[in-house]
Amino acid sequence: MFFQEKQVDLLPRSKEKVTTPEGDRYVCPTTNTANVYDAWKKTTNDRYKDMNNDTRNEAKRKSQSNNPADWREHGPPWIRAEHWNSLLNYWDTEKWKNNAKIVKENCLAQGCDGEMKKHTGPRK
Repeated sequence: MFFQEKQVDLLPRSKEKVTTPEGDRYVCPTTNTANVYDAWKKTTNDRYKDMNNDTRNEAKRKSQSNNPADWREHGPPWIRAEHWNSLLNYWDTEKWKNNAKIVKENCLAQGCDGEMKKHTGPRK
């Protein structure tokens, strides 16, 4: 559903009708290949962080451990083992752990007035 919403913004509405033995179907013209790729790239960029968070949390739940070394056998089927292992190696670094700790503290931080802070500044 998410991709379909983005698709409307990025792709022209023109489609070609193709008749096959199975019936009629509609396809985007081959001239729209660049637009389709751009829509896919934008969608994956928007969702990549959430997908990583979801897979990491699922691995934590399945392994019942907070240690990334224990998550090796609990990777999702759509990520190849070598890519999953490289993600685990990255998540096990001190740099990533420190960044995660800072982000968590910032999200829980309160301002002088007792209200939760809203982080609206640019990423660096």
